[in-house]
Amino acid sequence: MNKKLLIGMGLASTALAFTIFSGCGGGGSSSSTTTQLAELTSASAETLAINAAEALPGCSFVSDSVVTSASPAFALIYQSAIKEIVDDSESSVSTKSVTVRVTTIDESTAGTCPTDPGYYTKVGTHDNGVDDVVYTFVNYCLGDDVDSVTLNGVADVKNVGEPSDLGPIPQYVELSTGTDGLQATEKSAEGSFTHVAKLDDFVYTYGNGDDGATVDQPSTMTADLLSVKDGRSGETFSVSNVDISTYYGDTSDTPDVVIDIDSVTYADPDTGTVTVSTGTPIVVNDAGVMINGTIEVTGSNDAALIMEPSSTVENSFDVMFDGESLGVMDCSNLTTDIVLE
Repeated sequence: MNKKLLIGMGLASTALAFTIFSGCGGGGSSSSTTTQLAELTSASAETLAINAAEALPGCSFVSDSVVTSASPAFALIYQSAIKEIVDDSESSVSTKSVTVRVTTIDESTAGTCPTDPGYYTKVGTHDNGVDDVVYTFVNYCLGDDVDSVTLNGVADVKNVGEPSDLGPIPQYVELSTGTDGLQATEKSAEGSFTHVAKLDDFVYTYGNGDDGATVDQPSTMTADLLSVKDGRSGETFSVSNVDISTYYGDTSDTPDVVIDIDSVTYADPDTGTVTVSTGTPIVVNDAGVMINGTIEVTGSNDAALIMEPSSTVENSFDVMFDGESLGVMDCSNLTTDIVLE
C-alpha cells in the first residue's frame, strides 16, 4: 500500500476544499475561535469558484463568462519544500535500525542550481524511532540559471515511528513553520515572484501502520492554520480547522482511494469565510480518476455551493449553486501536480 499516495490525495483534497494552507487575517482551532461566516449568493459563489481555480495547481474554471487557470504558487512551494521535507523525513526514519536508540542528526544538502545553489540543513536527534529535527533553508535553489525556485525559512518536523525488528513503523509526522513562513522565490522569463507558505500544527497520521489505511483505521490530516500568499497577485488563500481522512477502499488488487473531508474553514480574500466538507466521500480509482463524491461549501445562510464529479469531463467538477449550474471546475491535472511520487 502506497502511503505517499494517501498523503498526496489528502493534500489534493485539502486543495480541492478551496486551497491548501491558511493565515489570512489570523485564526485558530475550532475549539477556541468563533468564525463569522459570509453569506453566499450566486455572485459570491461564482467568485469562490474563480478564486479556487486561481489557487489550485492543475485546475481551471470555465463558465459562460469567464475562463481562469491557476497561479503556480502552491505547486512551486509544494514541489520544492513540502515534498522535500516529507520524502526526506520519511526516508530517514524508515532507514534507522531498531538497534539505534539515540543519535545526533546534523546534515546539509546542496541545491541543484549551477550558480549559487544554496543549501538546507537538517539538525536534531533520532531517539528510539522518533526524528525531532529543524530544517533551515538558506537560499536553497532548485532548477537552472533560467528557471528556478529558491527557498528560505525554517520548518520544525517531528517524525514518529514505532520500533520493530525491521525498523520504525511510521506513526505520524508533525510540521510547523516559523512565524515568517517558508519563502519560495520563483524566477523565470516572466519575472521574479516570492510566495510565502505558513503551517501551524500540520499533522499527518498514518492509518494502520505499514498495513495500509482502512475505513476503520484511516490516515488523517489535521492543521490549525495553513496559508499561501501568492507573490503574483498579492492575495493570501487560507484554511483552518482542517480535518481530513484518507483510506483505501475494499478492493484487493486495485484499491480505490477514499477521501473524507470532515471539516475545513476557508477564508477567501474576496468573499469571506465559508465551511467545506464532503457530502459523500470523494473516491479516486487506481488510475487516478475521480469516480464519486460531493464537496459542499456553506455560508451563514445555509446556502451551499455544490461540486460533483462531471459526467462529461474526467477529473472535473460540475459547480452548482441554488440548483443552477455555475460552470465546470476542471482539475484533471491536480493529482499529477500534488500527489507525492
